[in-house]
Amino acid sequence: MATKITESTLEMHYHKALMDALKGCYGVGPKGQFSFYKYSPQKEKFIGFDQAYVRTEVDDYVFYNDIKKIASGTATSKKYAGFFLQFKVVDVRIKKSKSVPLAVSSTPPFYAVKLSTNRDADDNLSQHELLRNIRASSPQAIVYYVCPMVFEKLDLYVDEPNLELLRMVDVESSQSDFSDNKLHHIFFKDMLSQPVWCSEPRDGIALTIKELIGRIRELDITPQQHAALLLLVIENQMNLAKFDDKEDPLRATLKILSESLYVISYGE
Repeated sequence: MATKITESTLEMHYHKALMDALKGCYGVGPKGQFSFYKYSPQKEKFIGFDQAYVRTEVDDYVFYNDIKKIASGTATSKKYAGFFLQFKVVDVRIKKSKSVPLAVSSTPPFYAVKLSTNRDADDNLSQHELLRNIRASSPQAIVYYVCPMVFEKLDLYVDEPNLELLRMVDVESSQSDFSDNKLHHIFFKDMLSQPVWCSEPRDGIALTIKELIGRIRELDITPQQHAALLLLVIENQMNLAKFDDKEDPLRATLKILSESLYVISYGE
């Protein structure tokens, strides 16, 4: 049986090229500082890599207190920006189906992305609801499904990942939380088309990586605004999530957000 591509495989394949593409958004020159961070639920801290890919670790409470200071207007040497990018696997479909709009499936192949719309046993938000909630928190929130048009593992064995194969689907364009406990997808008629959200067919919005970078530049968010947005997202989720008495609310919240949360630190 063929080994399938996974979301984590795609994320690791693209992350360096993606972070390199984002550098220009923040005016980071050749001598500037730029680090990429992901939260590790196992270590309960942020794991980061600088431009030379030297590994560093930042305690979760140190990070939280840093963004609180920046959000309050306190001058610091650190600047942070946060993005919510959820990688998804794109499947090639050949057969037509009643559940797929004819406008999508009329000329196969077409392309499907399965969404995660089920809540957990404690009734915490599904992945899709969580991303929708984050996007609703601020018009400045960068929240996208990243859908690489890559279908075989052999296509990942390249020196330079092709960012032009990424379709960045705006979570807001779904206009639905899909909280009906049914299976939902994003469909693409072809690799360059705009997405269609199902089961209620609705046209969506997908950007190329160049268009996404253009949107980030247009937003022109200050370090204080970035920190305030990260703080808002974390504290909103902390208030929404259900934790048991033994859990640390901040760490449990960061664990929930960790799959899609990207943090960069930048400066001169």
